[in-house]
Amino acid sequence: MRSNLELIKECDSSGTLQFLPLYILNSPPHLTSPPPPQPKQTNQQTNIYLLSPHRFPYPGTPEHTALIPTLYTLLYTPSNTSTPIPIGYLPTPVHDALLSVPAAITGPLSSNSTSRTIEAFTQPTEPERSSAVAQTCTSWREQKTFAVLSGWRNELYPVYGPSPSHELLFNIERSASPLFGVVTYGVHMSCYTKLSPSEQAASNTSYNFKMWIPRRSRQKQTYGGLLDNTVAGGIASGESPFESLIREADEEASLPSTLVRSQTIAAGTVTYIYLRDSRAGGETNLVQPEVQYVYDLELPKDVVPQPKDGEVEEFYLWSVEKVKLALKEEIQIENTKRNLAESRDQLPIQRKMPTHPEIEVVFRTNSYTSTSRSVQILQEA
Repeated sequence: MRSNLELIKECDSSGTLQFLPLYILNSPPHLTSPPPPQPKQTNQQTNIYLLSPHRFPYPGTPEHTALIPTLYTLLYTPSNTSTPIPIGYLPTPVHDALLSVPAAITGPLSSNSTSRTIEAFTQPTEPERSSAVAQTCTSWREQKTFAVLSGWRNELYPVYGPSPSHELLFNIERSASPLFGVVTYGVHMSCYTKLSPSEQAASNTSYNFKMWIPRRSRQKQTYGGLLDNTVAGGIASGESPFESLIREADEEASLPSTLVRSQTIAAGTVTYIYLRDSRAGGETNLVQPEVQYVYDLELPKDVVPQPKDGEVEEFYLWSVEKVKLALKEEIQIENTKRNLAESRDQLPIQRKMPTHPEIEVVFRTNSYTSTSRSVQILQEA
């Protein structure tokens, strides 16, 4: 079995490094999932494929060929080897902005315009590297270099090195992570409530459960007003996936920690890489690789998720058919928006299309290794 590094780094006949986003760039210590298979080439597209209009294109496609020359691969060379490893993707404007930061802040930089690579933050210790990253991002924030930093979170995300050590290379401000295209980690939990035979018949559903679906606050910096998994959030540096889930379940859905700790079922991981669009806030087409730890939780009928920290507006209890319909209608709306956007490129006046209030969905993936109920639904054609 090839390592994660081998899955994303190939050499062509000339010896030029080719960095392929087929899997997460570097696994954290607690992630050992196998690489996902390449998608089958078929005329019938699945929901999971159609829900990814902003996915990072697969190598060998015209889209990938067109995208790669616009990016620089961020490299890091571990102390125990002379071979650099890829840890992120920087769009050209971010690369150029990084070169303009004083060396006293960033430390030495090594950029190669031919291979489209840049090696940065090479200080000998993690605290020194983290400090350089923090000062760089703070400088950009103060100068308003990038709009995405207006959503500054004061929350650190970890950036890991390769196996077998999985060392913590540095921490980075959450809102700045997509500027560098580094892998970030999160948790997603689907909560459901079982139905009795009579309730199932009355609900006219083929499934013996309903799912709790929240609507994100319209004031959220990212994907405001859209639908989401019952509980979802990023894993902060130094935090384990399950402890992150406990925290998010309380903050977003007011779920008792005793219930979550005792009844939650781990359902695998979902890994993907995509290009951010305007709904994510800030610059578009930033590269965002993510790993989501997926969980399921059956809620007793007397436990109803309630918004707590303002990140969720309300929760819906929907049948599986309703969720699947929402996904299909989301696909149609997204296709219409893209077609209209292409047409508007020829118009002198730009009009913002209204969003559909009921069916816009955040969750989108290219690959999965999960038994979660929500992922199984997405998998169906």
